[in-house]
Amino acid sequence: MTRKISFLTVFFCIILLIGCSSNLTGYIVGIEDNDIYFSHGITQEEYKEYQDKSIQQLLDDNNSLIVLNYDGNEELELGDYVKVKLDGNIMTSYPEQANAKDITIVQE
Repeated sequence: MTRKISFLTVFFCIILLIGCSSNLTGYIVGIEDNDIYFSHGITQEEYKEYQDKSIQQLLDDNNSLIVLNYDGNEELELGDYVKVKLDGNIMTSYPEQANAKDITIVQE
């Protein structure tokens, strides 16, 4: 019986760890210093609607943006479709904020 409980405990811990790894894909809609304004879960057509708007307009329109703190943004440009690996959780603020461990450009 204790073996089953131990096995289930280890199994659920592994599931939790896998579920906590955060990888997001989306578009870069703004870059300021080490902050990258990132919109995830949007299509290319939706990005085309966003691309001419300022960050303030996007925030005013209540678009879902995450401000990523990332030190390597010199190779990233507006409109890049990227995969973001987060370092920790997304903070519940407006706009949401998170630390990015890695950002890589992906082909659509």
